[in-house]
Amino acid sequence: MGGWVGVHAAIVSQFALMATFIALCATAQPSPFAVPMSYYLVYGVTDEHWQSFCEFWASKGVTQYGMIAWGIPGVAALVYWLNGLLLLALGAHPRSP
Repeated sequence: MGGWVGVHAAIVSQFALMATFIALCATAQPSPFAVPMSYYLVYGVTDEHWQSFCEFWASKGVTQYGMIAWGIPGVAALVYWLNGLLLLALGAHPRSP
């Protein structure tokens, strides 16, 4: 019975990763960077990467509360503005007749 539990956990884990990837792509669908960034965030970030990221910001004096309270909205605002400026630049480019 122990083998079935491992197989079930692997299937659920893969389904959860796929569902997260699809949700991230669907959330930021107008952005041309949505698919590669979503793929990296779901499949590219390992536990070691996340641990080194947290240790880096902790060495700069950022607390866990600061990472959540300021980091997540800060990244969201940065992505929002970069995407908006990119689309503005594409829309402002004169079209040739």
